[in-house]
Amino acid sequence: MERVFLMLLLPLTIGLILQQNVAIALKVRGGVPTASPTNKGNAPNPLIEKACANAQYKQSCTQTLKSQPESETADMKKLAFLSLNKTKSLGSEIAAWVGDKLEDQESMGPGIEQALTDCNDQYTDAMAQLEDSLVAFFSNAYKDVNTWMTTAMNNANSCEDSLQKGNAVDVMGDKNKVFAQHCSNALAVVNALAQKQ
Repeated sequence: MERVFLMLLLPLTIGLILQQNVAIALKVRGGVPTASPTNKGNAPNPLIEKACANAQYKQSCTQTLKSQPESETADMKKLAFLSLNKTKSLGSEIAAWVGDKLEDQESMGPGIEQALTDCNDQYTDAMAQLEDSLVAFFSNAYKDVNTWMTTAMNNANSCEDSLQKGNAVDVMGDKNKVFAQHCSNALAVVNALAQKQ
């Protein structure tokens, strides 16, 4: 029982440590530069188009980055970080939603409950993969980022498969699809950064 509790607590602890380190890195301009002096004002950052040039979901990629004020003056590394971090935030929201839905078991049948239990496991794993992606990103290990992000995307696809088997596809709407698209976009931005270096 203690081992299970520790395994559940570990990702939360790592997440808190990473968030603190990211905040410190941003403040002291460590691993992620905070601004590029070349783009001041309200014009969209031209690097956003370059960052998303090879994204499968270009429009979603550019909209996600443009929606973040920090992107206006960001260089390619900061754009990659913003994309990864937005994906992690979305994954956290979905994981919390699935957990909340599981607590409301009175309104679901056994097929839906099993599908959501599987999805809960998949998103727990996906969040661990996203944490690993951020660690790899700050180590400039972009191939590892690719591996972890691909695995997180596969977790969302496995969740969708479980929903189909449980005749519960409508329960989560397009959450899995949107998450997988964000993962794909983040990969495209990281790959653009890797090619630039």
